[in-house]
Amino acid sequence: MPSGFSDAQLLGGLALIALLALVGGWARLVRLKQALGLEQLLAGGFLFLPLGMLLSEAGLGVVNRAVVRELDPLVTLGLGMLGLLMGLRLEIIGPRQRTILASAAMESLSTIVLVGAPLFVLLDIVSPADLQRRATAAAVLGCVAAISGGHSLGAVVRRASPGQPDLVTRVADQGTVAAVLVAGVLVALLSPTATLVPLERLLALATIGIVGGLCTWLLSRGTSDAALRGAFQLGMLLVTAGTAAYLSLPPVAATLLAGMTIAQVSGSLARELSDSLGFLEPPLTVLLLVIAGAALRMPTWRAGVVLGFFLVLRTAGKILGGRAASAVSKGELPRLMGLGLLPSGAVALGLALDYAHSARGRLGAVAVAVAVLGLLLSETAGVWTTRLLARAKLPESTPPPTREKTP
Repeated sequence: MPSGFSDAQLLGGLALIALLALVGGWARLVRLKQALGLEQLLAGGFLFLPLGMLLSEAGLGVVNRAVVRELDPLVTLGLGMLGLLMGLRLEIIGPRQRTILASAAMESLSTIVLVGAPLFVLLDIVSPADLQRRATAAAVLGCVAAISGGHSLGAVVRRASPGQPDLVTRVADQGTVAAVLVAGVLVALLSPTATLVPLERLLALATIGIVGGLCTWLLSRGTSDAALRGAFQLGMLLVTAGTAAYLSLPPVAATLLAGMTIAQVSGSLARELSDSLGFLEPPLTVLLLVIAGAALRMPTWRAGVVLGFFLVLRTAGKILGGRAASAVSKGELPRLMGLGLLPSGAVALGLALDYAHSARGRLGAVAVAVAVLGLLLSETAGVWTTRLLARAKLPESTPPPTREKTP
């Protein structure tokens, strides 16, 4: 443990984060946000990020470096759970679903390229490093930029059209899936800490995810006892996420593949898991937000320069990517849908934290600073941009019924 940090501080910090995670997932808090009209601003747990910064070593010193380091396994579990739930809920069957997925992939890939390529050059100027490390950092930041949180836009849509989910929110969710998969592939191919050759690491990532999903399905089929099924399922989640983290691969990408595998093999099991594990999503999201805020170090001028370019490029990428997605959907999506995709989410912070844990050093600190401060600014801007988009006519998830003309 670092000097100056007592056992009491460590235990106190861990207990405080656990309490915040439980409070953040409290159902009554969700209803209170709705009653006060703060659902859009606080939908993604926005408040807990600056709270983590306040409690950090640079602030009150409650959640110090030792606490953040001790919570690495919980970060892995949180990322694994979010990835699994995304995979379980992914719908790819049917022509309309494929159109949404293609639009989301177009928007996400456009943002990754538009942000990652310039940052690769910029990082060589502000934080010189070898080619492989710069490429990995730029790829991770590009994927962080591509992730959109549908929570902010979803809050607006729920008020405007109760009970009617919209396509833009679904594109945001599926664009996040595409960004996570791309992040898994790029980190597997580019990570300089690899003990395996790049193609072996990529094959390992796919194998961990697919085998994890198949084993979860087989173990669930082998018993009818609900408690035992739950233990098997949670155990396989830990094994899948932990194995990926051990090989310096993104846990969220591995469990995403596991969730997609389960959804394709057994739709009923996917729904069961999504319902039974869904209650863990809010507290784990809060956990990631608080840890990310606490892990932030005071940004240097280098991080400030990268953050400025990151925000400008991400905004441009979302707007241009939204136009490209609208073209792919043949007009089903609004051309300005990129305004609704500016808010980010906990998955983006998780990717940055996971990268910083494996990369260490200056590039890892820059990635966390850009992700944390970028999320704060993006969420603030998203409050207004999503309202602008909501004023336009948003497409519905199902086409309106047509009436037959009477002669």
